[in-house]
Amino acid sequence: MTGLPDGVAAPQVFGRSGGHEATTRAGQAQLTVYRDDAPVSADNDVANPAYRASLDARFDSAIDSRELGAPTSVAGHSAWTVVDARPHTGQTVYNCVTYVIVDRHLYRFAVTATAARSRPPEFDALVRALSQVSFEPVREAVAP
Repeated sequence: MTGLPDGVAAPQVFGRSGGHEATTRAGQAQLTVYRDDAPVSADNDVANPAYRASLDARFDSAIDSRELGAPTSVAGHSAWTVVDARPHTGQTVYNCVTYVIVDRHLYRFAVTATAARSRPPEFDALVRALSQVSFEPVREAVAP
């Protein structure tokens, strides 16, 4: 990803069941990018509400992207994005979740932040950075 705001921590990349996840922070906001290792079947589409509901359940998401959100685009690929804010113990939790399928692999971009007063500017900066995403083929590390 390019266009990340100044002060963003170096991403931490982890293997996760069935895929890989990279996480970084900017102030009070966090960006998590998940990529499925297995190809998505050709009949799945992020525009399909039932498919999005299955993704929400799989990722244990508090956001209901089956009913909420709108079609968007990430690097020229069809996507679905939900932006949500909800109260939680005297604060507000801000979420932006985007699902996109690229080269038959699912990506999930999630930006989150929690604040007592107003939406943190770092949240907006990370969400804006998603508009500058580009995709490259995965390069596997070569074992020595």
